[in-house]
Amino acid sequence: MKLIIFIFVLVSVYNVVNGGVAHSLPDKQTDCSSGTCVDYCDHNGQRILAGEEITEMCTLVRCNEDYSKDYRSCGVGATESCKKLSPDFSLPYPDCCNRVCKPKNVIKIIRDQDSNIV
Repeated sequence: MKLIIFIFVLVSVYNVVNGGVAHSLPDKQTDCSSGTCVDYCDHNGQRILAGEEITEMCTLVRCNEDYSKDYRSCGVGATESCKKLSPDFSLPYPDCCNRVCKPKNVIKIIRDQDSNIV
């Protein structure tokens, strides 16, 4: 039981730091005004067909096959090797999250690559 709680907490912390994901209940909308009925997800007046996604305010909104929606957005924190800046809403998700990251142990990585050269 402790292992399950530990894994749940670990996954939750990862999602908060690296990106948030939310899921809505299915809410299928149908439009028959053109003579052909089309099912879709409604997001603030925008129609999203099943399997499609849009980006709005640095949030990726996906309409699933069951007409539920997934929302993916930037995390609220930053990791040790990343600095979070203000979102850039002109870019698509996840580029709009505007994180500047530097690889850890850059010198060690280069050194390891050099040692593998024969």
